[in-house]
Amino acid sequence: AKSKQGASDVEDIRSKMARQLESSLTDGSLEAALAANANAKSKQGGSDVEDIRTKLARQLESSLTDGSLEAALAANAKSKQGGSDVEDIRTKLARQLESSLT
Repeated sequence: AKSKQGASDVEDIRSKMARQLESSLTDGSLEAALAANANAKSKQGGSDVEDIRTKLARQLESSLTDGSLEAALAANAKSKQGGSDVEDIRTKLARQLESSLT
């Protein structure tokens, strides 16, 4: 008897929810609620961007003071000295482009 009553309760809840959803669709309250939710999320996203900017600024400042930025830039400059590889790739791509156009 309990399972029949439980099933009946679930059906009652489903039909009430369906009526409420249909009503909110027709009167515009669902659209308003979704728009408010989207606005709230976009406002939160803005603070996330500010948090990221602040963290990045702190990290940059820290790397400037402890010398790690200079070391990273020096290592990057050394790796770019092997730029002949990049030039070889550019030349090959240019040749392929030329041959495909002719």
